[in-house]
Amino acid sequence: MNTPTELRTPLLDGVYGPYDIRALQAERLPGLAQEIREFLVDADSRASGSSKGPGPNRAPGPGSDLGASSDLEASLGMVELTIALHRVFNSPRDPLLFDRADQSHVHEVLTGHRDATGRRARTALSCADGIARSLRLCGGADRHVVAVIDGEALITGVTWEALNSIAATADLPVVIVVNDRGGPSLPERGGLAERFLDLGENVLRRTPVVGRPLFGALHGVKRSLGEPAAPQGLFAHLGLTYTGPVDGHSVPELEAALRGARDSGGPAIVHCVTRAWTRLPQATGADPGHEESWISVFGEEMVKAGADRPEAVGVTAGTPRPAGLGPFAEVCPERVHDAGGAEQHAVASAAGLAAGGLHPVVAVGASFLHRALGQVLTDVAGPMRGVTFVVDGAARTEGAGEGQGGTSDLALPRLVPGLRIAVPRDGARLRAQLRRAIDIDDAPTAIHLPRGPVGPDIEAVGHDHGVDVLHRTADGPRDVLVVSVGAMAHISLVAAGLLEARGVGVTVVDPGWVEPLDPRVAELALAHRLVVTVEEGGRAGGVGAGLAETLNDASARVRVLRLASGTAEPGLSGPGLAQAVLTGPGLAQAVLSGLLQD
Repeated sequence: MNTPTELRTPLLDGVYGPYDIRALQAERLPGLAQEIREFLVDADSRASGSSKGPGPNRAPGPGSDLGASSDLEASLGMVELTIALHRVFNSPRDPLLFDRADQSHVHEVLTGHRDATGRRARTALSCADGIARSLRLCGGADRHVVAVIDGEALITGVTWEALNSIAATADLPVVIVVNDRGGPSLPERGGLAERFLDLGENVLRRTPVVGRPLFGALHGVKRSLGEPAAPQGLFAHLGLTYTGPVDGHSVPELEAALRGARDSGGPAIVHCVTRAWTRLPQATGADPGHEESWISVFGEEMVKAGADRPEAVGVTAGTPRPAGLGPFAEVCPERVHDAGGAEQHAVASAAGLAAGGLHPVVAVGASFLHRALGQVLTDVAGPMRGVTFVVDGAARTEGAGEGQGGTSDLALPRLVPGLRIAVPRDGARLRAQLRRAIDIDDAPTAIHLPRGPVGPDIEAVGHDHGVDVLHRTADGPRDVLVVSVGAMAHISLVAAGLLEARGVGVTVVDPGWVEPLDPRVAELALAHRLVVTVEEGGRAGGVGAGLAETLNDASARVRVLRLASGTAEPGLSGPGLAQAVLTGPGLAQAVLSGLLQD
């Protein structure tokens, strides 16, 4: 494949699927690994705004001085392991499951999906358990199911519940690959082995089937934790064949370990250790005008707010830097609590921090917060704790696959009693909303960050009670009220200008805080012929749905046209919804169609 940067990958160009990987001679595999890394770094450089990729023979190495995205770092560490998986197992006949998208990127590249997208889910082991059982029932007992998980997955209860279920069937053909990214050797007490034992104890104590008998064995293993064979002893008691630790960057060692696990006759674990890989320094030709991200604005303001408010603390679930708490952690490391990959624990812990007099700011991706909804409801919203959630909407979709959240980021949070939700339209509003949220100590708050880059600040032309008025036709008819949510403000204003040129009177408002919605929005709606809500996500459960419910309860005779980036308004003629939301002209045409149907 020749890109505009003259990146040459002759070995990778000849790989169209797993068969091609198995057909390669062993001595050519290091060259293939090198090309895969060059391809990944080149793709990441382009995505991050570089006009030139790294070029051939410049793939990064362990410990390289870079500042890469965490997804890229993880992907670079997965190269040899993914090659070995495809040489030992007959994919896709033998299903491969990954618990994170960044661990599946190399797999996608090697199977022809060069856009490097994949699936992720902390439930990979549970899915593997179900698939393996279905294969047994359907006559596929000679097939194997492989689940690749990282060390962070071991701190989630669902992982141990799945291990309990898998271990209950001695001949279940499941191979579990633990990608331990902690360092070059097996961690001692307090590291991976300790986490296996401490977390497993809590889950096995209350799980059925083999849980209680294994708890006693586990307790015995803990007493001998200082012995090098502690993890091996634990998994032997679980009924799982353990191999490791294995060098995660040696294809021969990985192949030998994986073949042994495959031929063990039952569930097996391969513990491989990978080093930290980082990307190359910024390639030449980088765009100096790279657009600002919502996460960077949040990170900067969190540092300033933390300096002013000593009770403000940060909480994250394994992603301090991607979630925006990296700058705050550098300045005040003792005020950032990283719960690893345990979102449920992170939220419950935040509730405890609030009960102790602090104001936790929980930075998390939208789909990951959905998994902790129970804790949000019972531990935070129930006792009305002053906890702020900063929810990254982009983290719900970028690289996400099946099972990664719903069509609307706001649908589930709007169901939480007492939760106040804000959506910023620009950086200035995000900064103000974060400050306001930290001031609220008698109720939970959430700030949902839009997708895409941060645009220029859009100042209001007026204020109507607590609602920002962004545009109002002077001395004209009140035909349309456009309720713009978050970053939809820019296209809403473009559409307003086009509609005014057609003689349509337009008012554009941004409520800022969308739950509960300011009653003034409904009052403004009653003064217009048509109300149009524009938001990201889906129509079901969104801001438009809430406004429509309010107007319907008041028996208001005004039509509400709900536009969102996920679904279209039934019966709406004209352009499709994606066009209507993503462009000013498309939105204007959708409004005109709505007026014709009025």
